[in-house]
Amino acid sequence: MSDLSLFKQFAPQAPKQFQDGNNAVIYTRVSSADQEDNTSLASQKRYCEIYAQKRV
Repeated sequence: MSDLSLFKQFAPQAPKQFQDGNNAVIYTRVSSADQEDNTSLASQKRYCEIYAQKRV
């Protein structure tokens, strides 16, 4: 039994490498009915967009 190819599947493998993309999701929300009337959603979105631009 000199053919060891059968055992390759059990041998330690090099870790798989993942490439990070530049994708993001912005999720804005309101906690109460009071917040629906003011600009909290717009300010949350603006803050997230600025943060994402800094991370690029």
